[in-house]
Amino acid sequence: MTTKRAKALQPTRRQALLIAILILLVGCILSYFAWEVWSVRQVFLSRALRAQAAVIAFKKTSGDTPQIPVVRYFDGQGNAHTFDANPSAQNVGETRVGDTIAIRYDPDDPTRAITERNAGIPLKEIVITAFAAGFLFFGGLTLVNALKAGSHPASA
Repeated sequence: MTTKRAKALQPTRRQALLIAILILLVGCILSYFAWEVWSVRQVFLSRALRAQAAVIAFKKTSGDTPQIPVVRYFDGQGNAHTFDANPSAQNVGETRVGDTIAIRYDPDDPTRAITERNAGIPLKEIVITAFAAGFLFFGGLTLVNALKAGSHPASA
C-alpha cells in the first residue's frame, strides 16, 4: 500500500508579485501614519509652553491600570485648565494630591496638554514605525523572491 504525499502548492509568479505589492502597500500606509503622528507631535512641541500643574485628584480606572492623576494648571492668561495625566508619565505610586508636575500646553488651545515626561518619543510612534519597517522589509523580500523565481525556469 503506497501513499502519495500532496505537494505544497507553490504560488505563481503573478500571485507572489501581488502578495509582495500588498505587503509593501501596507508598509507604506503604516509609514505614512507614523510620519503623520510624529509631525503632529513635533508641531505641538514646537508651540507648547511649559507650566507647573498640581495634582488635584485621581481618576479610578478598571482592571490593573493604575489610577490616572487629574492635574490643574493655569495658562498665560490665568485661566485654570484640568486634564488627565498619562499614568505612565509619573510614578503614580509616589504621586499624591497636591504634588506639582511639569507640563506643556498649546497656548492657542490650552485644553491640549501633556506632561513633560511624555514630551519624548511616544510608544505609539515606535510601534507603528516598527510594524511599517517589518512590512516594508518582508514585502521587499517577497518582491525580490518573486522576481528571482520568474527569471529561473521552475524545476519539476
